[in-house]
Amino acid sequence: MVKAYNFVTKNGYKLAGRIYHRNSSANRKLLLLHGAGYGGEITWFPLVKNLDHWSEIWVPDLRGCGGTMAASGVEESFSIAEVLGDILYILGQLEWKQFDIVGYSFGGIISLLLNYYYPDYVSRHLVIEPPLLSVSDEKVAWYKDQLNQSMNLILDNQVREGSERFFDLIAPHRRKANINIFSSSIKSIARPIGFACMIKSVIDAFEKFDRNKIVSKINDLIYALCSNSPSYVQAYVNELLVSHPNWTLLTLQDIDHGFILSNLKKAEWLIHEAFS
Repeated sequence: MVKAYNFVTKNGYKLAGRIYHRNSSANRKLLLLHGAGYGGEITWFPLVKNLDHWSEIWVPDLRGCGGTMAASGVEESFSIAEVLGDILYILGQLEWKQFDIVGYSFGGIISLLLNYYYPDYVSRHLVIEPPLLSVSDEKVAWYKDQLNQSMNLILDNQVREGSERFFDLIAPHRRKANINIFSSSIKSIARPIGFACMIKSVIDAFEKFDRNKIVSKINDLIYALCSNSPSYVQAYVNELLVSHPNWTLLTLQDIDHGFILSNLKKAEWLIHEAFS
């Protein structure tokens, strides 16, 4: 059974998403946080029906995607902190006290901050290449510049060009078989300005948050790394793992960052491997 929700915050922001009721005998709950460009249902719905370890699975639409938007209906810029605030607001409404969490890409940043500021909420925590933990200090300026170029193209109504530049950054070695999938994915970005706002919030997050301080406080983390991701991502993640021996690395072979949208079997394997 699935139940859609729409909460309205004090400042009139509409927060949309879904709660999936799965295995009633399971005593666990799961929060799934999507990446930039695509809402919760597009990202996670094909997977949810095969997840039986949880009684409830919460799939929110984060700002910039799906049904979550300002009361005016006009796209507005926002910060990562505001997205985290949305999640905390809904947590209060749902009265969830502890849960597992999966943070994919953009959603991985939100999950890291949730774990950092409110660790008692989080049972087991899986991240899939969150931007804040995908690039070394030496490459942050370059990385932000690439994101900025993508954002500016989208804001200049060159949505395809900006989106392709974005995908070239996060999944430059994607398999030829997936090119059509990515092309279709670009066409399915329903809110390009919202997408650009998400990219802007990631750029700003590098300045607003001390990622070294964040990771120093997170003792138990499962990091999913795609084998076809850029070498600089793999090198930085391996450095993190050396300094955080309690973290677990799960490597997805012959796969790129966009696998959530293109390879259901790999996504299922990852979730079951991380939480079973």
